Amino acid sequence: MRRFLPPRTHAPTAAAVAVVWAMILLAGCGSRGDAGPTASTPPSAESPATLKAAPPEVTAPAKEPCREPHPAAGSATTPLTNGGGWLELPTYDGSGQLTHMNVQFKAEGRFGHRYWMTMTPYPFGEDSKENPSILASDNGLDWITPPGLTNPVSGVPSDVDAGGHYSDGYLLPRPNGFELWFRANPAKPKGHRPDNSTNIIYRMTSPDGISWSDKTVVFNGGGPSYMSPSLLADGPSYRLWYTNYGGHMVHTRSHDLAEWAAPEDVDVALGDGYIPWHQEVIQTEEGFEALILGSKKTEDRPKFALYHARSADGLRFGQASMIDPVKVDPRLDGYQFYKSSLVKSCGSYQLYLSVISPKRAFNAFYKQVKAEDLASLFAGP
Repeated sequence: MRRFLPPRTHAPTAAAVAVVWAMILLAGCGSRGDAGPTASTPPSAESPATLKAAPPEVTAPAKEPCREPHPAAGSATTPLTNGGGWLELPTYDGSGQLTHMNVQFKAEGRFGHRYWMTMTPYPFGEDSKENPSILASDNGLDWITPPGLTNPVSGVPSDVDAGGHYSDGYLLPRPNGFELWFRANPAKPKGHRPDNSTNIIYRMTSPDGISWSDKTVVFNGGGPSYMSPSLLADGPSYRLWYTNYGGHMVHTRSHDLAEWAAPEDVDVALGDGYIPWHQEVIQTEEGFEALILGSKKTEDRPKFALYHARSADGLRFGQASMIDPVKVDPRLDGYQFYKSSLVKSCGSYQLYLSVISPKRAFNAFYKQVKAEDLASLFAGP
């Protein structure tokens, strides 16, 4: 299997491009006052979680000690120090286009693989294919659908033909397996498009990354908006970050998935007119680090930019730094970033970058950079 390939350049129809960007613009029109979870019983397929009093303080998982790469990683990681290239990732629809990567790494491996990923196929922004899927890798570059698993693990919404769709997967490692969290928008009663005013967050569990439970509802909001869930967990306690349609990155906590603390806005500034759209938060020796996708409206279509930020507590990030596509790699001149993922291990960052080509294809690009050189990827003042 080849690791790096040039992006596909099959152009979508004009109608397809118009539909996807119109839907993105529509999703960005929510109010700035989105509330949090609102139902009242423990999570199940019929009953989402509730908002009650704040639970006790929740700490992020303990940091893993640094370990040298396992021999199974092979020699491919060595020449990629401060380098990168295109990734070819298998998608169940055969397009090879995807977005919303979330990569989890453990040096000694989990269930036979050191890297696990969830992602969603997204051929030219076609959201009917945006169903969370699972891949695995031993070196972070060559990815497979694990034997015994059939993608998409989320299944396909029953109302997909009417515009309902899934999106925004997050793979959460747990001591006894994995959890997969993802978002759903049902179809509108009239018209072939999703109901962006109804946001559902589902959760599935797996003991081995291969066998997955049925999905259950965590949040089911008729007004709140939950985009791009990102989680850390410690025992029964969870910390959850998401974005709302008003352009706020939001944080909440739970100790049992039934009661959630009042949502609070995260302090982060993107600059240049961008507001948070999607994000991923990880814990490192720096505290908390985030990749935040910013969006801003233009006369033509939304424009996107990717930012990096650090925080001591996961709540106050302050001014974020924009990542320049050309500084990542000259081949990305003219590309935009979309929701991406970040792994940090033994003094290096591995960036799994979702990139949008000038022809609106969604491809994957890998960049490895030493921690001390991360700032070299940032745009100038």
